[in-house]
Amino acid sequence: MSYDLVVVGGGPGGYVAAIRAAQLGAKVALIEKQFVGGTCLNTGCIPTKAMASAAARLEAVKTSAQMGVVGVGTPQIDYPQVHQRKTKLVGAIRGNVQQLLKGNGIEVISGEGKFTSPTTVDVNGTTVEGKSVIVATGSTWRTLPSIPMDGTRVISSDEVLAWDKLPESIIFVGGGVIGCEFASIFSSFGVKVTIVEAGATLLPNEDQQIGRALQRSLSKRGVDAQLGTTVESTSVTDAGVTCTLSNGQTLSAAYVVVAIGRAPNTANLGLAELGVLNDRGAVEVDAKMQTKKPGLYAIGDCCAKMMLAHVASAEGVIVAENLFGGTSREMDYHAVPRPIFTHPEICAVGPTAEQLNAQGTTFHTGKYAFAAIPKALCDGDTEGQLIVYTDTDNRLIAAHMIGAHATDLLQPLVAAVQQKQTAAQFTETIFSHPTLSEIDKEAVEDAEGRAIHKVYAKR
Repeated sequence: MSYDLVVVGGGPGGYVAAIRAAQLGAKVALIEKQFVGGTCLNTGCIPTKAMASAAARLEAVKTSAQMGVVGVGTPQIDYPQVHQRKTKLVGAIRGNVQQLLKGNGIEVISGEGKFTSPTTVDVNGTTVEGKSVIVATGSTWRTLPSIPMDGTRVISSDEVLAWDKLPESIIFVGGGVIGCEFASIFSSFGVKVTIVEAGATLLPNEDQQIGRALQRSLSKRGVDAQLGTTVESTSVTDAGVTCTLSNGQTLSAAYVVVAIGRAPNTANLGLAELGVLNDRGAVEVDAKMQTKKPGLYAIGDCCAKMMLAHVASAEGVIVAENLFGGTSREMDYHAVPRPIFTHPEICAVGPTAEQLNAQGTTFHTGKYAFAAIPKALCDGDTEGQLIVYTDTDNRLIAAHMIGAHATDLLQPLVAAVQQKQTAAQFTETIFSHPTLSEIDKEAVEDAEGRAIHKVYAKR
């Protein structure tokens, strides 16, 4: 079985690379051991966003009386219905991906591939050969020796997504994106939630101002964030789990969810024997996603560059177009959006203030609060703010937002950072009024001390 391109892994990197290559005329095979769509579609981005949307609707109903909407009664969550809708939605999107692959003439081979050379893969005893091969095997859960996972009481989010009823309490180990998203969802659903995070703030990889703002928001909904401490040991019973923390406290809950991030899924695939893995177990690639072995490429989480679905897709397009479209593009990570689907939402692009200070970079700051945006006042969604950073040439280098619809509202600023626009260039655009998007313009104007709806000290 010989192809122009063989893709190992059908997640958001692999299937996008396969489709783009097929569009450019390549004969393509995609090897997938389970479901197309990968972690993002089946046990990650999509099912959790379906749950987050249910949580957001519930929060909106809780405050409906403030908008003059009465007679609603006490809102409750029907979790079996949430679970059923989530499962149905995932199945529908997976079916769409399967149809796209079929429509583009891509042969999907079911099974787990193992590399026998840089351009040959064994699948169930059959050799599949490509002129070029892309590794797109994704990632798996990181674990901690002090917290053995039993799949029953001490679990990953895979088991959480299989629940069809709500527990009384959960401890999330890790206050990063995964832990905070789930904490936000389940606290809205009425579950008692605790987060244990080793860092000084939630979301330790994001701007500290954003992490502190999220902590305040979650605290209002009853989430207990234990910061600057770790889980030293766990004790499991039929009723739940007790955790002993490094600060001396003990915490108990029905379940402990280990959410400390993900590691490249590269073990037992023959990649180590090919000599293409680094000391972190990730596939080592250059800016064109090419390994040191001719004909072998890698994209997505298995490279551990930025573990985001949209990054994997972008990397996949670059490889496909370089191979079959006559381009010679390199991957650029300086303006990748980082969405976080908590309530309120968070999104960021570019470095944090802490990173800029550590680099010794001189920068200007612009800030604007949702509470000063008329449309946010009309919507009753006034929590949060936008923070932007510009360099000494007044070019936009970063933006960090927490607030309603942040994951959508930040996209114009992502484009501005990508294009290295100045504050003046960005604010030449006319923003509709009244809209939430006006916060983008106001914050950028503030970086230059000229936001119309702010009062500045006389110079």
